[in-house]
Amino acid sequence: MTETTAKQTADREAIGQAIAPAPLPEHLRDLEQKGLIKRGKQPLPANFWGLPRPADPQAAVRLTVLREREAGW
Repeated sequence: MTETTAKQTADREAIGQAIAPAPLPEHLRDLEQKGLIKRGKQPLPANFWGLPRPADPQAAVRLTVLREREAGW
């Protein structure tokens, strides 16, 4: 997002104007229509990527991703 766009968005949010959701690519629109994904209701917080990750002592997420990749998903 450009600095100007970010400022305009912040200005609209500050005065309570509705902001149209960003258009989704076609493949994501298809998944949304099938109910496989759900669009967020608000943007992620600015510090989202810096937040601590939840504990996953059995590496369940990693193992699930590996299984999906092996299955060709």
